[in-house]
Amino acid sequence: MLMVEFHLLNRLAIAYQSKSKTDRLDEKNPETGIRRVQRRIHNTFWFFREVRRYGADCVVIGPEEVRDRFAQDEIAMAKHYMTEAF
Repeated sequence: MLMVEFHLLNRLAIAYQSKSKTDRLDEKNPETGIRRVQRRIHNTFWFFREVRRYGADCVVIGPEEVRDRFAQDEIAMAKHYMTEAF
């Protein structure tokens, strides 16, 4: 298992429903409005699939190798829309 952290922004910070069995930390900073969530995951594929639907209102924070891999996936996906290959 792997512990990951992600931050939720804007309306998602308010609307997010904690997954009580997997979320180990779920706290909102009243000054910034950012909701900080730490969760144990078994597989990054399913984690990425879930948080990708949150769009720009979700930032994967760590661990660094998970954050970097998620960022690379998002860059690769964006390139599909920036070229005329299709």
